[in-house]
Amino acid sequence: MKKNEPNVKELDAKEPDVKKPNVIEDADCWRCKDCGAEWSFLMGDNEVPEICPYCLPEDTE
Repeated sequence: MKKNEPNVKELDAKEPDVKKPNVIEDADCWRCKDCGAEWSFLMGDNEVPEICPYCLPEDTE
């Protein structure tokens, strides 16, 4: 490794955790599979998140 190159562990530590989409279409609303948060079907597709904001760590919002 060259002197100015970061090592792989340093690079991995700086990468944000990318969560998989966890908001699904349920029988009566959009629902987070993890925490149960709900979004109405009346909301537009661009208003319903794919990843629940309540499940994200505070530093990634």
